[in-house]
Amino acid sequence: MGAELKVKAFNLAHHLRTESLSVEIDYGGGSIKSQMRKADKSASRYALIFGENEIKSGNYQLKDMKNGKQIIISANSCVEEILKLLNSEA
Repeated sequence: MGAELKVKAFNLAHHLRTESLSVEIDYGGGSIKSQMRKADKSASRYALIFGENEIKSGNYQLKDMKNGKQIIISANSCVEEILKLLNSEA
C-alpha cells in the first residue's frame, strides 16, 4: 500500500470511527484473497476495498462478508452510504 492509500485509509477509518463504527485497517498488504480471509477471521460484517484503480475511478467496492456480494459505492459519499446500509439492517 502506497503512502497516498495509507493516508486515505487512515482518514476514512477515522471518519467511520467518529460515527461509532469499529474499523480495522490491513496495512500489511498481501493478496486480496489473503486480506479477505483476514476480514472473515475478524468477523467483519463488511470489507471496504480500494486500491490505486478505485482511487482513480472515485468508486470503492464494499463486500458483504456474509453473502460475498460486492457493491460499488462513491468515494465522495462512502461514509454516508455505509451508515445508510448499516441503519437499514438494524
